[in-house]
Amino acid sequence: MTPQDIRISYHYTHDRLGPMIGAKREAVTRAFAKLQDEGAVELRRRLIYIKDMEALRRAAGYPSPQDINP
Repeated sequence: MTPQDIRISYHYTHDRLGPMIGAKREAVTRAFAKLQDEGAVELRRRLIYIKDMEALRRAAGYPSPQDINP
């Protein structure tokens, strides 16, 4: 973790992530582009940084903690 975000400290390539989630590299690239557009993640120097956990949860279809425990 950094003060601004969460860094996934392993260098995952789109080619490596694809088979891990049952998708082609192109689909991984499109998904990351969408997540970056939504401000959920940022890719820098082949590392993944989670910028906004709530945006990532929404993109994944999970309710936010506020929706679960009002």
